[in-house]
Amino acid sequence: MKPFCASCRSARALTLIECMVYMTILFVVTGLSVGAFYQCQTSAIALQRNASEIGRTVRAGEQWRKDVRQSTGMFFFDQDGHRFIRLPAKVGEVAYTYDGSNVWRKLPEKEQWVILLKDVKASEMRLEPRQNVPVCSWDIELKEHRKKSRLKPMFSFMAVPQEKDLEVK
Repeated sequence: MKPFCASCRSARALTLIECMVYMTILFVVTGLSVGAFYQCQTSAIALQRNASEIGRTVRAGEQWRKDVRQSTGMFFFDQDGHRFIRLPAKVGEVAYTYDGSNVWRKLPEKEQWVILLKDVKASEMRLEPRQNVPVCSWDIELKEHRKKSRLKPMFSFMAVPQEKDLEVK
């Protein structure tokens, strides 16, 4: 039989208390790291969505610039509350319109409209005469997904038609 030692018993109790303190610290650090992980994951998803929207917008803008450069004329008109732009070319006519949330494009070989760009807050296509060159510009503002966004997703594209005698109405 071992003799009862008061100092041995207090050492075990101290070790148990230390173990509980270490476990508490471990749980707090783990909880904070899980919160930070989910916040980083949410930010990464938002960054991926923004990069995708930038890519879509740049591709749409480059398509529009290509259509403007190939056009032989430019016609703006309003119909049913929507603004239309027609770009006749040697291969046919391309048309664009904005319905309040989407930019639509109509190809010469197809009679149906196709969505070129979704989730658009504002879109304006206009002709800016500069000295001897007509410059076509397109300003786009995309819808914001965050309530408190630091930057507005705005893009501007400019194109100069190849035809020197551009017909504008």
